[in-house]
Order: sequence, then C-alpha cells, then structure tokens
Amino acid sequence: MKKNKLFTALLAVSLLGGTGAALVNANNQPVQAATKKAKKTYKYGRAVVRANAPAYTAKFDKNVTKVTKVVRYKTNGKKAYMRAKTFSIAFYFNYKGTKYYCLKGSALTVKAKDAKLTRKAPSFKKSVVYKNARKIEAENAAKKAKANEWQSKLDAITDQMKSYSAKTNDGASYVEVNSDGKTSQDIQKMPIGTELTVIYKIPGIFSNGGNKADGYFAITKDDKRVVVAASQVSLDDSNAKVLTQDEYSNLSKQLESTKKEAYKDLGIKDNN
Repeated sequence: MKKNKLFTALLAVSLLGGTGAALVNANNQPVQAATKKAKKTYKYGRAVVRANAPAYTAKFDKNVTKVTKVVRYKTNGKKAYMRAKTFSIAFYFNYKGTKYYCLKGSALTVKAKDAKLTRKAPSFKKSVVYKNARKIEAENAAKKAKANEWQSKLDAITDQMKSYSAKTNDGASYVEVNSDGKTSQDIQKMPIGTELTVIYKIPGIFSNGGNKADGYFAITKDDKRVVVAASQVSLDDSNAKVLTQDEYSNLSKQLESTKKEAYKDLGIKDNN
C-alpha cells in the first residue's frame, strides 16, 4: 500500500515543475487507436490545458466509487499551476457544481473551464478507472466468499475438537507429559480441586494390578501438560463427550490437510 501511494505521489510530481509556481510539463502516452478496418475507439479524452491553470487533486472513497474531495495540489507547500499542454483525460466528474477533468495516470485534475477538449472524455462511471475498480471489487468479493467457505470447513472441524473444563477429586493420580510428548514413569498425586482443561481421553493408559484405567490428557492453569486418571476428574459439563486420542488425532490431521488446501486455493503462502 505504501509503495502504491509513493508511486502515485512521484507520478503526480513528474507532471509538475519544481519552481514556486509549479507548472505541469509531461508527455502522456498516446491513446489507443484502432486499425484501418475498424472504427476508431478511445479510452481517454484529450484536452489542451491553459497556462497557469490551478492544479487540483481528486480524492476518492475507499472503493473508488465516487470523488469525495477536491483540493489544491501543492509542491513544497506552494500551490501548483499547470503549464500549457495537451493531456490525455481519464474522465470528467462534477464536484459541488463544478466540472473537472482528471488527467490520465494521476489524481491531478483541472477545472473544465481551464481546458479545451479536443477529444471527448468519458464520465467517471464509464472510465477505465471506474471499471477497473469494479473488477477488483468483484474479484475481492469472490475471494472473500471463497475464504469464508474455507473458514466454515475449518470451523466445522475445530467445533468437534472441543475441550472441557474440569476439576480433580481428592488424590487424583497423574503423570507429566514432556516437550517430546512422552509421559514420565513417576505417578504423582494432584491436589483436590485442581482446575484442568481436558483435551482428549487415552483409553487404558493407567494399569493397577492388571486392571486398565482411562486417562485424560489435560492442561493445568500454569500450562503444565498432564495425563490424569479419568475416574478422578469431574467435568464441569456432565454431558461432555470427550474425544479419544485417536479421534482427536484424526481430526487434527484433517484440520491440517484442510488448511493446506485452503492456502493453496486462496493463494496464501504456508510458512509452516
């Protein structure tokens, strides 16, 4: 965005001289001409601007649907004036009862009374500028709709990966999980009422005299990762349906795969 604004500013300056009464002196690109067999069509008008005509700049709304303001153009804090020359005119528009011509390739404008048309200029809403803005607007709307569609797919997966708040009962057995995802062999006791966020269930992870018991993979308030005996944990939601480790793992893989598809479809670089 900054680069585009800088380019526009430099382009505007290139149409003006550097003296106190800055005067325009630039060569516009020739307008489009048809072949001998075809009728001539032009995207831009042409006009001869009178010497010392006040230079203005037009400001547009966010989506380039209308001119919102016209102000005097300045260089080095001084009001700029045009040099007598023929310019390509991108379009004409009316602002507060005054007609203006906007020069091709910049936001510089002059009052219609200060220029003589040698070729008819299109109105703003029939101009290349307006049509390109509408094309970009349509493309952005399509991209947004597509992004929302992908987001809905991702949300549908993450909604299934719900975590649950819980508290431990008296003397709940647990083991810590290290950064490699491995559990310690040291079974410890967790104080009663310890708050947990339960992520998924690991069937039969605890063994006592040949009996297998389920555990919850959970995170404590101080971000410690643990596996705690499920029978010694009370879930805040009595209707909670905690996923098994395999179910959670499959959804995680599905989520990652869907993300990659979304990035590719939307043209987003995946830095992971």
